[in-house]
Amino acid sequence: MVNQEYRDYLKSEDWRDRRKMFMEDSNWECDKCGEKAIEVHHLNYCNLGFEVLGDDVICLCKECHKEIHSNKENEEYGDYGEGY
Repeated sequence: MVNQEYRDYLKSEDWRDRRKMFMEDSNWECDKCGEKAIEVHHLNYCNLGFEVLGDDVICLCKECHKEIHSNKENEEYGDYGEGY
């Protein structure tokens, strides 16, 4: 289940600004396949509000993000499965 604090963070202006910065810094390119990225994936949740691109988050296309969340044992891209 998704943590309420995390949900609230994703609705915040701070997250919108950070998300935009991550997408621009990655040139809107999917970290996994190179296609156009439209989503940001948290690799961990230790630094909410202070995430670092590549360490805490990566930018992904919709298909790669869906694939990562469907594979709960995907160690390379975080082991968080459904719910995040």
